[in-house]
Amino acid sequence: MNSYLRHIICFFSFFIILFIINKESNASEITNSYYKTSIVSKPKSRPINLIFNHFKKVYISNPVSRPNPESIFPISTNNIKQFIQKETGAFTKNIKIFYLNNGDNLGKILRKAKIKNEEIDLISKSLSSKLNLRRLQIGTLFKVAYDKDLSPVGVKVRTFKNTEKNLYFDYYVLRATDDNHWYTIKAIRPVQLKLEYRRNVITDSLYKSAKMVLIPEDKLNEFVKVMSFTIDFQREVRSGDKFEILYEKSLDTLTGNETPNGKLIFSGMILSNKHIGYYRFVNKDGEVGWYDRDGKSAQRTLMRTPLNSAKISSKFGYRKHPITGYNAMHRGIDFSVPTGTPIFAAGDGRIEKSGWNGNYGKYIRIRHNSIYKTAYGHLSKIRKNAFNGKFVKQGEIIGYVGSTGRSTGPHLHYEILVNNKKVNPLTVILPSTKNIKIDEIDEFKKQVKHIEKIIGNSIKPEFAELYN
Repeated sequence: MNSYLRHIICFFSFFIILFIINKESNASEITNSYYKTSIVSKPKSRPINLIFNHFKKVYISNPVSRPNPESIFPISTNNIKQFIQKETGAFTKNIKIFYLNNGDNLGKILRKAKIKNEEIDLISKSLSSKLNLRRLQIGTLFKVAYDKDLSPVGVKVRTFKNTEKNLYFDYYVLRATDDNHWYTIKAIRPVQLKLEYRRNVITDSLYKSAKMVLIPEDKLNEFVKVMSFTIDFQREVRSGDKFEILYEKSLDTLTGNETPNGKLIFSGMILSNKHIGYYRFVNKDGEVGWYDRDGKSAQRTLMRTPLNSAKISSKFGYRKHPITGYNAMHRGIDFSVPTGTPIFAAGDGRIEKSGWNGNYGKYIRIRHNSIYKTAYGHLSKIRKNAFNGKFVKQGEIIGYVGSTGRSTGPHLHYEILVNNKKVNPLTVILPSTKNIKIDEIDEFKKQVKHIEKIIGNSIKPEFAELYN
């Protein structure tokens, strides 16, 4: 009997153990199942990169409003269309491209893109969390994407930061699909910087000679601006003169494509065997300037030519007036350029007159300091930012060439006034701006020596004597 009871007890004990094990196993399965379900149905507001195919499908088919805010993207995401579709599920065909010019800001760019003010406020607020909008560089690229109804769905902003790791950044500002909110993603892309040295002899024109040695147009334009403070390209540059340029070539290491963000490092010309060269230098305050070997600034208080690619059609002095036919004093310089050509503020200063001014037509006058003023006549259009009392920076666009007032064709009439007396803009002596500070001159000299070593290893014999 005792043996029989023992067998019964063992039999029931076995089934009790099996039931407990099975219960625990089922509980584990339920728990895991619930955990998976909760991840799928309730994605985090800022999901991490999803690895498993199961998660990936859910991520694509049910786009979330807050994707990973900062990552290194593969080659495929270089295309804003693909990126928007990947992150939000939205599809776009319409892309418009804009570049930041002098006097522009994010708001002006987005208004050009036909984006409503309330959307601009949301985009600006989102983007400002990742990027200092007050320090956007001239030439910053903007790509604006629209849906089939021409409503904006994404904005790509490309900036550049030259660090030890050589990175540049793409900022994607996207509209969320669920709550019409805008959010910003910072994409980090590595670049490789190479120094490119180019030189040539001017045969026909500077532009053609530069094109022959494959100098990028943006670098040539910057070169002309730097040298224009010292050189009158209309009167002083002749066939047989030489030029040289050292600049950064920036390559996207993921795509192999060249990016437009490399910097101009050195600008030089040889005019009648006289060498003129300027070196880029960033001071401790982060200000960029151009200086000769001794640390004297290339930049002058005023620009002699406040526009690009200008041809002088009438000089300062007595001339036969093109309308009246009488000899009269022409107290400025006329630059013959097409209507709509941008006009730059010749120097920092405050606008003291903006509007119609008799024979001058649409007119602007800027007071730069207690001594110098500049005036601009016959404009086709005055920019909205160029109003009376407005402070403008040197190089900022203030208006556009036209033929208003007493004029026979599109041109800019440009005047420089010294103590309220009109003087010849081509011959007046203009003071330099700030030279290299004493406590930074040693660092500047080191950079000059390094640049000249690079150039010296790349030059032709006709340049050799400059770097011995």
